[in-house]
Amino acid sequence: MDATPTLLAAFGAGFCSLISPGMAPLLPGFAGFLRSRGIGHLLAFLLGFSLVFIALGASATAAGQALLERLPLFEGGAGVFLAAVGLRQIGIPTRSRAERAPEPATPGALLVAFLAGAALMFGWTPLAGVVLSRILAAATSADAIDRSVTLLSAYALGRGGALLAFGLAHLATLRLMHAIRPHARLVDVISGALVAVTGLLIFTGAFPIVAAALSEYLPLF
Repeated sequence: MDATPTLLAAFGAGFCSLISPGMAPLLPGFAGFLRSRGIGHLLAFLLGFSLVFIALGASATAAGQALLERLPLFEGGAGVFLAAVGLRQIGIPTRSRAERAPEPATPGALLVAFLAGAALMFGWTPLAGVVLSRILAAATSADAIDRSVTLLSAYALGRGGALLAFGLAHLATLRLMHAIRPHARLVDVISGALVAVTGLLIFTGAFPIVAAALSEYLPLF
């Protein structure tokens, strides 16, 4: 009997993974990055996040092997990049946050968002439930790689949908907070600090410790 999950099961597990211990520690950094950014940045972020997830999961592919073989290097670079993004975010004057529209979706800004999403994915701790475990197991076989990449994409699409809903709700909340000008600088500092601390945790490899601590309280998907 074929134990490979269906596309619907992969999508559903991906959508529910937002509250899993491997993902929950990444949400503060994700929320912090969205400060004064728009939907275009959110979509670019999710694209980078999802592509790295698929590449890491499809370990039988050339891209997956290249990432896994150099994973410590990529993790270190991702941590430094996110820390730099967070520190820059802290340093932007309050006026630019409280009195103007969100940062324009220029090619450079979208590239930063894409790279930030990719970088955050390197902090993901692969604590997987039944569905993702079976997909990842199948992805180690070259014979099943096409099916596995399709399932990984469905999982990524489900998780991307959940993150998109979370991100849109967060962006709407931030728009309301822009009106509270006396607290705009505090929100800037907190948001940037969340991104910078996330980068530090990825750089030091501390995310598995956080995920392991949460595994007793959150479900696996």
